[in-house]
Amino acid sequence: MCTEGVHRSPTAASLFKKSKTFEAKFAGISPFSDKELRQEDLDWADYIFAMEPEHRDFILRNYPDLVKDKGDINVLNVNNKFERGDLRLVSLLNDKLASWIK
Repeated sequence: MCTEGVHRSPTAASLFKKSKTFEAKFAGISPFSDKELRQEDLDWADYIFAMEPEHRDFILRNYPDLVKDKGDINVLNVNNKFERGDLRLVSLLNDKLASWIK
């Protein structure tokens, strides 16, 4: 997940398209996001990836029971300076998600 669900999280989700093990969805925490984070998204997820600590903190504040059920929220530390599909972003996400993308 990212702030607006426009660039980083859709790019990350697209990296899982060929995975035979995982499915991915994306969302943003902003009410103005293309796809705003909903409880149903969190219920669906086995693993949660946040682009920045502020996204993890948003979940911890707004969905405190989720953390008990799901465990850690993985923070990727990818700042908001990339456009959707940017090759530098794809490369960075591939590196950070290497153990998940097979």
